[in-house]
Amino acid sequence: MEQRLRNTYFDCVHRKINVKQFDAVFKELKFEEMDDMDALKIALFYFADRVLNARKNHCQVNFEWLDQVDDIQYFRKRQWGLLSWEMIYESLDNALFEKDEKFKKTRLKNLDHNIEKYNLYGFMSGVQ
Repeated sequence: MEQRLRNTYFDCVHRKINVKQFDAVFKELKFEEMDDMDALKIALFYFADRVLNARKNHCQVNFEWLDQVDDIQYFRKRQWGLLSWEMIYESLDNALFEKDEKFKKTRLKNLDHNIEKYNLYGFMSGVQ
């Protein structure tokens, strides 16, 4: 897939970067100087990656979506609700497995240990 937006506006980013690093690059963009449609596409990408796919700052940015948003019609027709739910479900499944393992190990050492906690990241309105 063509990488026009990445090459035009993110020329310094041709490697995997984490969310925190991407935010620093994003803040330097000069939206008032760029094509309006490109600004919209980048904003849509940012929303999809940072809101629908929210995660901690050390996680990688999904640049595949930046490449896909250049075809605005395709990007708008994606089933974002389903995609968001699948990401949340996978995250919960992984976290619960990890927390279960941690709980079992901690419980062996401390019989008073009764709870493990997990923070949900992403677009949570569907879960509420």
